[in-house]
Amino acid sequence: MARSLHAGFTLIELLVVIAIIALLIGILLPALGKARASARSLRCLANERSMGQSVTLYQNDWDGHFPLSSHSTGTLLDSWLDVLEDGYGLDPAVKRCPEDEDFERRPFSYVTNDHFEALTPGIDFDPFTGQTLPGGRRRAITRVHQVLYPSETAYAVEWAGSGDIDHLHSVGWEAAEEISQQVAVTRHGISSNFIFADGHAASLTWEGVQDRFNAGRPLFNPVGGE
Repeated sequence: MARSLHAGFTLIELLVVIAIIALLIGILLPALGKARASARSLRCLANERSMGQSVTLYQNDWDGHFPLSSHSTGTLLDSWLDVLEDGYGLDPAVKRCPEDEDFERRPFSYVTNDHFEALTPGIDFDPFTGQTLPGGRRRAITRVHQVLYPSETAYAVEWAGSGDIDHLHSVGWEAAEEISQQVAVTRHGISSNFIFADGHAASLTWEGVQDRFNAGRPLFNPVGGE
């Protein structure tokens, strides 16, 4: 009579298989996490490209002017994103960066550069004397044609703060470290996404942002060096 053969696993073999599976999971999970983060970063960049296209459409209708934020209008009801949504095809869904963990504390993830606002009484000049205030601007850059280097100057960035604010306060920055207090310079690992004055969007590393600022390149100031 033929002897029956057992094809089952021994306990040791089963433990070895489990250990191999656990090892593979440990190797693959970080890579999967990085792939998901990269996809979210690309989605954020796509959001900004959509915004940049809407800004360009707005400029075509308004003689090159940038849509204004509440810094100039005084209210969020007609902020730059709402204007682009109402008349220039901006999808409301792109107001949020998928990597923005603080989105619930504010209505959008992106803010404009206040260099592109009209001169403001009490901030740029004394409303009674007309004299420029300390740290105030002497010239307002409200149209893309006035920007010396539109492809290098940021119009909108990823916001690092909280609250109902649709613009950052870059006027008067004296050190690169001040940037990181308002701009989410490492939201995507070592980088952040920017919309530039010419309407294109791109990702910049925090190191690259610091190098541009320290070299006096016009990353935020549209009339020249920082």
